[in-house]
Amino acid sequence: IAKVAGPVKADSYIIKLKQGSDKNGHLGKLAQILTTAESHVKYDYDSVFHGYAGTLKGAALEFIQSSKDVEYIYPD
Repeated sequence: IAKVAGPVKADSYIIKLKQGSDKNGHLGKLAQILTTAESHVKYDYDSVFHGYAGTLKGAALEFIQSSKDVEYIYPD
């Protein structure tokens, strides 16, 4: 998780996926982990960049941090 200057929202992240990665497959695996209302995907970006944003905690955040599909994670 990258460090940013300034205020950030608690547990809110922007996730950039690597070019050529299967975003639908990645989000499908993440959906299996999103079992609580505390974690969810808010935005699915297609035209801006290959990624998404959401509120992520616990196992969902651990999955993203360990995923080979992820290029970077920024606090939102």
